[in-house]
Amino acid sequence: PMLVGMSRKSFVGHVLDLPIEDRLEGSLAAATVAVAHGADLVRAHDVEATRRATVLADAIYRSA
Repeated sequence: PMLVGMSRKSFVGHVLDLPIEDRLEGSLAAATVAVAHGADLVRAHDVEATRRATVLADAIYRSA
């Protein structure tokens, strides 16, 4: 299994020019891309939002 942890990381803030408290959308995008590329587990600060985004990404990318 592959575990990723990108929630609120500095690269999200750097790319989007955002402070740590405003990085939710960037963190969700990164988690979604990670799932699309095979991540099985995602560590996150915003658990429910990340769960929803990754469940949908998993359904899109892995259901075929």
